Amino acid sequence: MVSRRKFLVGSSAIALVAAASGLALPAQAQQADDTISFGIAIRRIDTLSPIHTGGNGSTFRVIRQIYDTLVKSADGDFGVGPEDMQPALAESWTSSADAKVWTFVLRRGVQFQKGYGEMTSDDVVYVFSRHLDPEIVTQDKA
Repeated sequence: MVSRRKFLVGSSAIALVAAASGLALPAQAQQADDTISFGIAIRRIDTLSPIHTGGNGSTFRVIRQIYDTLVKSADGDFGVGPEDMQPALAESWTSSADAKVWTFVLRRGVQFQKGYGEMTSDDVVYVFSRHLDPEIVTQDKA
């Protein structure tokens, strides 16, 4: 049999826990409408720079959630060849017969965040130049 005192202490503790757990809800409700929060199971993130992804798979998975690419694979995973790709920032593309020259037609109207303007071919050239810069260590030079 439970004594009256133990019952009151136990029920008071339950009431306090229930009340305290409800305190977090208003703060969540006040989150800005332009904020997106999501969770991803990872070990650690080395960087948020798409140039310095290194060999950390967790970093690569997070970067894939943040940055757009010219093309993407049809199944959302890794594509094997050009036939496995779908348009993303590029709406179409062609290659020379020897596959040494690729031409991408960029989607119009793609805007950078915070009003930095519309994406241009100069932006794409800049990104590829950074990947190929011998002063920058990146695994993407293969």
